[in-house]
Amino acid sequence: MTDFRVGQGFDVHALVPGRKLVLGGIEIPFERGLLVTPTRTCCCTPSPMRCWELQRWATSARCFRTLRSSIAVPTAALLREVARRVRDAGWRVGNIDATVIAERPKIAPHVEAMREAIAECTGVERLAISVKGKTMEKLGALGRGEGIAAQAVVLLVRS
Repeated sequence: MTDFRVGQGFDVHALVPGRKLVLGGIEIPFERGLLVTPTRTCCCTPSPMRCWELQRWATSARCFRTLRSSIAVPTAALLREVARRVRDAGWRVGNIDATVIAERPKIAPHVEAMREAIAECTGVERLAISVKGKTMEKLGALGRGEGIAAQAVVLLVRS
């Protein structure tokens, strides 16, 4: 058995008026927010913490609340629980590499605060966490500012 696992996740959600924009564990000033809170860092956590197990736990967790027909997750609570389960299974996070894809707001001014928030939730040192923003160069729904996408890659190393 190998001493490491790599997982990758991708998610996209619509931006809607009347919601706060929370990304990477911080609130970003913006006129719209996500319909559903993104959880890519959590759901890309690879075996032995398979995504379907996390989703089954998450959909039954009390930390969820219903928003219209969608479920919105307090990301920090989910990320803390995932990190605990990873440690309990005998693994540690080697690094996290996350990309937020959005025309607006600009992500770069918020990167350090996001890294700090993710580090606090996971217990991973800040230097092992990368967050960056990219645009779609005004192409497609994301390029028109209709939503935000996120993708992340996580490396787990056996403790």
